[in-house]
Amino acid sequence: MSYFISTAPITYVVLDFETTGLNHQTDDVIEIAATRLDENFNETASFQTFVQLYHHSEVSEFIAGYTGITTEMIATGMHTDLAFDMLRKFIGNSIVVAQWAPFDLAFLFVKSGGFFPRDFICTKAFTSLVAPDESSSLGPTCERLGIELLTAHRALEDTRATGEVLARYVQEGHEIPKNTLVVSPGRPFKFLPQR
Repeated sequence: MSYFISTAPITYVVLDFETTGLNHQTDDVIEIAATRLDENFNETASFQTFVQLYHHSEVSEFIAGYTGITTEMIATGMHTDLAFDMLRKFIGNSIVVAQWAPFDLAFLFVKSGGFFPRDFICTKAFTSLVAPDESSSLGPTCERLGIELLTAHRALEDTRATGEVLARYVQEGHEIPKNTLVVSPGRPFKFLPQR
């Protein structure tokens, strides 16, 4: 019997989607961002694109106000299939990191035709374990940790802030909880990630 042991360095891809709503079956992804981090949490590459609408005819006034993304901004974005094909290649075998993994992994799974990463890390769950009496939302977490988040709810800014949250917890000596979720009030699981 032979064994193969991978010597490839660990990489992380921090992922964030901006969407037209919360339903991964019927809502559209309108912006994708992903940043690749090396084993020391240094950014080595990034991917960002607007995505054309598929189910909807326009971005709602609420979502435009929330994200700053308008129908006009995404009109020249990538087609959904192309955007998610490129994202899958960008992720490769990396560990996917997301602020609220059930949300982002649900959209990733549905929009990419069933793709699921090897492993994932949910920083919201991580925060709930590290600081159970504090808010685990990205904005308050960044504020507590002294991490700058200039444009919340824009995908690339959110990925960079999420990556910094992960790096800070590791620097503080916390063990990374892979494939772990924490149930919290107001955040029901609409999609249970594999693994």
